[in-house]
Amino acid sequence: MKESRVTYKTLHPEGKSLPLSLLIILSLIGLFYPFISNDIPILAVDSDGIHAPVLESVFDRSKNLSRESTEYDWSLKPLFKFSPHNQHEQCISLSPFSSCHTTSSTHWLGTDSIGRDSLAGILNGLYIAVKVGFLSSIISLIIGVLFGLVSGYYGDYTLRVSRISLGLWTLFSLVWCYASVYTTFLIFGLSIWFNLITYAIFSFLIFYLFHKYVGGLLGYSVIPIDFIVQRFMEIFKSIPNLVLLLALLATLKKASLWNVIWIIGLIRWPEICRYVRSEMLVARESNYLRSVRALGLEDFRIIIKHALPNVISPVLVSASFGFAIAILMESSLSFLGIGVPLNEITLGSMLNEARTNFQMWWLAVFPGLLIFVLMSAAYFWGQSIERRLDHRLKNQVMG
Repeated sequence: MKESRVTYKTLHPEGKSLPLSLLIILSLIGLFYPFISNDIPILAVDSDGIHAPVLESVFDRSKNLSRESTEYDWSLKPLFKFSPHNQHEQCISLSPFSSCHTTSSTHWLGTDSIGRDSLAGILNGLYIAVKVGFLSSIISLIIGVLFGLVSGYYGDYTLRVSRISLGLWTLFSLVWCYASVYTTFLIFGLSIWFNLITYAIFSFLIFYLFHKYVGGLLGYSVIPIDFIVQRFMEIFKSIPNLVLLLALLATLKKASLWNVIWIIGLIRWPEICRYVRSEMLVARESNYLRSVRALGLEDFRIIIKHALPNVISPVLVSASFGFAIAILMESSLSFLGIGVPLNEITLGSMLNEARTNFQMWWLAVFPGLLIFVLMSAAYFWGQSIERRLDHRLKNQVMG
């Protein structure tokens, strides 16, 4: 009897979801905000030919392309002509729908205390929120799915590793730690995230090659992988996310948006891992995977090709919630002025400015409303996936 496999298509047969559609629309607006609000043209024509000043500014932020459209023979302007970082000294603290005589244009959502357009700042903050939420969710998905699959599939008594591979991997780890601290990090000034990523890649390759080709020359050892992963999960879960986030950011000298993205992804992986592990424990005992294992396929192929499609759908629920939590974390850090560079205009930084300037209510209402809409869309999308999954599972049991 062929077992039905729960995939994303079975959860969304009609392919429509209002929260997901709203989330996609807001994400696209954030990603393409330079084409919506900017003080340089999207396309321009002059004696040198056709130019795309917005694209040039996106790929090379060092260029100063903020010149008037009158310098071009023809130009296609964005919908709003304000850049989020441009200051207008004569347009300070304007309320929504106010005009400024120096810019001869309407500031639809007002300006802040140094004359920056609030709508342009909100669009820039939306871009940062979507960037942090999406990339940190990808990082937590990769780590959580990897550990969850391995932990659930092997358990505590199945994973056998050759002792020579384990020893060589340990030696490689010690050498890499020395090289990371005393050469690449201190001498060349490379990022700590570069060291971690390259270590993970080379560590896996070295371990796999020795395990496959050197084999069990010195015998095998059983690794209680499930026990190890669960202990790490307990350590991460025992500390509140915000406290752990602040502690890790305090160890880094330079404020960077990428540091925030990596750390949020690293502290959110236990939630994904818990979902994947529980689903993997169920899928491991199913007739489908038992028949696949009976064919003598490699564990790697079984996990990736046959087990992963059966467990990935419930992970979307946790990923959607993680997207919302990541946005809230980034906004909280920006509000506190920690982690994110101070020159970045974010939704949280605008809320912080409203806290010190109560008369500028628009700096609290519009960014706060956008955070609420983003989190609600992600939350209700996750809830819709969860309801459809429960309905699907009940039909399987009753059928």
